[in-house]
Amino acid sequence: GRLLGALSRGEDPAPAAAGLIGLGPGLTPAGDDLLTGLLIGAWSLHLSPAEAAQRERLARLLEEAAAAHGTTDVSAAYLYHASQGRATGRLRDVLLALARPGDGVRLAEAIPRALAMGRTSGADGLLGLLSALTIWSAQDLWPPGLRALIAAGAGA
Repeated sequence: GRLLGALSRGEDPAPAAAGLIGLGPGLTPAGDDLLTGLLIGAWSLHLSPAEAAQRERLARLLEEAAAAHGTTDVSAAYLYHASQGRATGRLRDVLLALARPGDGVRLAEAIPRALAMGRTSGADGLLGLLSALTIWSAQDLWPPGLRALIAAGAGA
């Protein structure tokens, strides 16, 4: 909640994002998956200079975390690639389906494939991706009620 609140308010995302790196069990911890999806979503959008500065700050933080081995080796690789604007195939397919409905990958196929990644990695990555698209675009892609939950957690 703090990270998404900071991004929504145009604040530096690094303090809140730093606490998510390596958070959770598994080859790719949930915090890393969310950050990877968030950054992939940010790279997919045309951002204002202030928003682009937030994206760059977040990208530097993830790149540094990957280099410092603040998480698993597998997750560090994902964080590094996301910091460079490279998406995983499943999240890329969701982006393509959202950007070009009816042209290629269908959203109804892309989302279940993304969700099938790992135990929670797909869901965490999608949450990050949809959060970025919602924060930095005119579209509200979150399910009803999720925005209120995130806003409520912004102080947590």
